[in-house]
Amino acid sequence: MEVVELVISREIYNINFHLSDARVYNEKPLLVATGTDENLKDAAEKVSVKLSYEDTVTTTWKSSISTKFGVKVTVETGVPKISEGEIEISAEFQEEYEWGGSQQTKTHVEVTHDVTVPAWSKVRGSIIATQAICDVPFSYTQRDKLMNGRSVISRLDDGIFTGVNCYNYQFLAEEI
Repeated sequence: MEVVELVISREIYNINFHLSDARVYNEKPLLVATGTDENLKDAAEKVSVKLSYEDTVTTTWKSSISTKFGVKVTVETGVPKISEGEIEISAEFQEEYEWGGSQQTKTHVEVTHDVTVPAWSKVRGSIIATQAICDVPFSYTQRDKLMNGRSVISRLDDGIFTGVNCYNYQFLAEEI
């Protein structure tokens, strides 16, 4: 018979990302926004093409050994993000996650690009980005608060961060 003490809260801190062991994969182009504008005059004219899109970032924090899916965990760290094909760590923050579950963050973005449109023509403006996935292993300190009031602190090396985000945004304009 095994006696298991229930964890009422878990905190993850002192995260050390192993960037040399990280990988970026499934890079693919993604059309994130498109819009049109026209010039109904006899001379070329500069027009502003306004585009908007949702910048979506998906993150998953999990571990291979200390699996406790569904446990709410407070994580204190920066977050890996792909930028120009490389992984960068964002500024440090503290947030609550469901360990093993995915979380999506959406940011509404609006951009305006000026385009010269020939007389009596129409132009389509598009924003294309690269979307990719990154896996970043990490070690961390875990503090579990048990129902009996005790705290158990462990240093573990089994963390895997998975992130999906877009980068390398480019504006393209074409006459249609």
